[in-house]
Amino acid sequence: MKSSRKGIGIAHLGRTELYSALALLFLAAYQEHFRVIVSTWNEGGKWQYLVIPFVVVMAFSAIKRARGTVRAGSKKVALIVTAAGLFLTLLSRLTLITLLIELAPFFMLAALLFLLEGKRRMKFLLWPIGYCVLIIVIAPAVLPYLQAPLQRIGAVTAQAALMISGLQVQRFGNELHLPLIILDVNPWCSGINQLLSILAFSLPFAFLKLQKLNTRLLLIAVSVVISVVLNTIRIIILGFWNYGAVREHVHGPGDLFLAPIIYPAAIVLLFLSAKLIQKFDKNENESFNDVIPANNYGGTKRITVAAFILCVALVLSFIGASDDFQKPSHLILKDDMLYWNELPLTLSHRDDTSGYGYVQFDYGDSSGLALIYQFFPSQTFFNRIETDLSTSIHIVPSSHTIGLSDGREVTVSMVEYTEGDSSVLIMYWFKSGEMISGKPAAFRNSIFTRMVTERKNSASLIQVRAKTSSSLEQKLLLKNRMSEFIRENLGG
Repeated sequence: MKSSRKGIGIAHLGRTELYSALALLFLAAYQEHFRVIVSTWNEGGKWQYLVIPFVVVMAFSAIKRARGTVRAGSKKVALIVTAAGLFLTLLSRLTLITLLIELAPFFMLAALLFLLEGKRRMKFLLWPIGYCVLIIVIAPAVLPYLQAPLQRIGAVTAQAALMISGLQVQRFGNELHLPLIILDVNPWCSGINQLLSILAFSLPFAFLKLQKLNTRLLLIAVSVVISVVLNTIRIIILGFWNYGAVREHVHGPGDLFLAPIIYPAAIVLLFLSAKLIQKFDKNENESFNDVIPANNYGGTKRITVAAFILCVALVLSFIGASDDFQKPSHLILKDDMLYWNELPLTLSHRDDTSGYGYVQFDYGDSSGLALIYQFFPSQTFFNRIETDLSTSIHIVPSSHTIGLSDGREVTVSMVEYTEGDSSVLIMYWFKSGEMISGKPAAFRNSIFTRMVTERKNSASLIQVRAKTSSSLEQKLLLKNRMSEFIRENLGG
């Protein structure tokens, strides 16, 4: 008698078991990326956790709808997309750009699903992934740069509405000069918080309520218009409220308009808009005559390819974390300290045993200027220089070019924020190799080039800080004094 034993190979495992294994491999390859995302949430406020229920509902709905279609798609295109995902993963390691670090796992997840499930199913599965990318990654990075146009729209429209009503209003920039008060349409009045909240709701609402892509996009676009229009109406109402009187509560009775009362109105209008748009929305009846049957889709082969791609991503996750790959140069620190110690400043604090992976020296002078020097021997995901030192989504760094005493020019970044009754100004720049600049793009390009050519990413962050009163004149004087200090002393 002959006995035969059948081995349990990958072909004998169910798709659920194989997908579970791929999920574990994916988490192992991108766990550092997700840790960065969570740490960013904790630093910027925990409102981002409120989107998780929306993501869960969208994901379950997308999976349910996708099961009603057949797997089909080009393997060649899928391989190109996954290769792009690997390149993005590598680029995030070499540049340490927060946007790329947060984007890489979502891009790779979409690429893998495209490989495993095909183009037709991705029409549904891409929505929850795209929602995460837009709300968690892209919106916080892009919206701050929209606040200036939104401020201008609010100020110009409010002036026009008040003047049409027969009231005399002068506008200087974003300031509305009323008879007894100046109404400043500042960044906190731009409405970007409300816009982000509306987008966080309108995307899943459009996906669940509507069927066609164009009607979904139309509803999302309408939600943006609703947010901008309602915020403009709020500014107009405040103009009428404060016209001809000095109010104790500038933002309406009991500062009513400081509360998010516009958001419920926006939700109601969004529901009404959806009802109207739904009349033009019909289920798309797809024909599967040209679809490859599920049994011939090559599931096992594609899962093997996906596992290989994730193994490559896991290998890439070690780039930048190995001491052999990054060799910090303490000679750079020594040269810099010799330079800074020669300046007419007093060393007020020294932390060269920091557990954060960098050394820091704090200097100060008699006029109140403070210089903070931080040196990073080697940078990782959790020990890297942030190029944006703003403390809020409403604060956008600006660039200033300063002519140095030796004839060179250097660009520094500047942020300004309020601390109590005072204003804090920070001018800062970076040093990477021979590059000295406050331009984030120049800094990241230098880091990338040195990682590729020298296998080093040591760098320094230098800040000049000072505090003054909130008056415009005092802030201008302080900016000039800080610029003069940098002009005379920048080097190293």
